[in-house]
Amino acid sequence: MSISQRLYVESDGAFSWVDLTPASQNIPLSEGDKPLRPPPPRVPDVFDIFIGIASYRDGPRCGFTLFTIFTRAKHPHRIKIGLVDQTQDDDAICVDEYCKLVEEAGWTECKYKDQIRVDARDSKTSKGPTVARWQQQQLIRDEEFCLEIDAHSQFLP
Repeated sequence: MSISQRLYVESDGAFSWVDLTPASQNIPLSEGDKPLRPPPPRVPDVFDIFIGIASYRDGPRCGFTLFTIFTRAKHPHRIKIGLVDQTQDDDAICVDEYCKLVEEAGWTECKYKDQIRVDARDSKTSKGPTVARWQQQQLIRDEEFCLEIDAHSQFLP
């Protein structure tokens, strides 16, 4: 039994059926095309995770998000943050709010602050969440995994 699906599409004003069989799609499945297949995914034993956050004038909740990320992670040293912090002059700054929470928790320094890459921007020039997420994606380096979250998220232990 073969796996296939048909799709009715319009092309140049005419409709026709297109076969969507796996053998004719992105990954060649026939044995003769085996050399054309991409390599299997590589998941290393030790890896870094990039967490992207686009924050719009949300300093206190963003700081708490960072706090829950680092305090509840099993391996916080593997986490890298890419933060687009869009604020006005009188707004709380996300990383500053995180550092306040760290101090209240009894840590002697703003632990893991060096793992936070910040792109600080004036919120008055914001072009919306889609552009902010694109700006945040520019902060990705060579981390193996990527996660985008809202600035007011909480991580569970």
